[in-house]
Amino acid sequence: MRAAQGCDTAVVALVPYDRDDRAPAVESAALAHVRDEPVLVHTLRGLLGSGVVDRVVLAVPPADSPDHSAYAGCVAALESAGTRLAQVHCGAGRTHAVRSAFAAHLLDDADVVLVHDSTRPFVPPSVLRSVAAAVRAGAPAVVPVEAVTDTIKVVADGTIRSTHDRSGLRSVQSPHGFSAAELRRRVAADGPGLDDAVSDATTVAGHPHAVRLSTPFDITVAEALLADEQHQAGGHQ
Repeated sequence: MRAAQGCDTAVVALVPYDRDDRAPAVESAALAHVRDEPVLVHTLRGLLGSGVVDRVVLAVPPADSPDHSAYAGCVAALESAGTRLAQVHCGAGRTHAVRSAFAAHLLDDADVVLVHDSTRPFVPPSVLRSVAAAVRAGAPAVVPVEAVTDTIKVVADGTIRSTHDRSGLRSVQSPHGFSAAELRRRVAADGPGLDDAVSDATTVAGHPHAVRLSTPFDITVAEALLADEQHQAGGHQ
């Protein structure tokens, strides 16, 4: 596998399966549609076309999952990616996806692994590049973040008790970047795993476009953003 942009280190993006098993009747957010295509297709296409990622590994739900056929359709829509898009069958969750990918030897040639949320389809390549560069520079774990702009209140028994100082607060985005060795350590049987927030990671600047699309309102905003960008691009031609 040739490293993107001529770098000596290979970057692999791993996209876990994100279904909430506590709500099996609810469609996976990754399968909601933006501009007549599933969010997952936009996410995979963005990673593959970023110029940063050499290969994408998609965690695909088991054959008995209600999402299995829909995921297969997303993979088929990106048939042109060829061997740059690999699949591993496993259950939901980041730790499960990483362990399955290592077991299937799909991360053997990776130096940098970007564990990416399937419902963040419009993360700019600049963010992916910053995360990968920080891992290459020696950070074992890296996350993109943005400053919290809302006022945060501490509430108890339905009453505001205090105002939280937001100067040190950040909202965490995706992808989470790791050296392959660090990622293997974290998902070892006695390791901390990945399903909880990465509490000791180095941070890089995130981007407003890296929002998670998890509600109909999020989808509406994303479609409006795409329409505006398309209009601006047309105006510059």
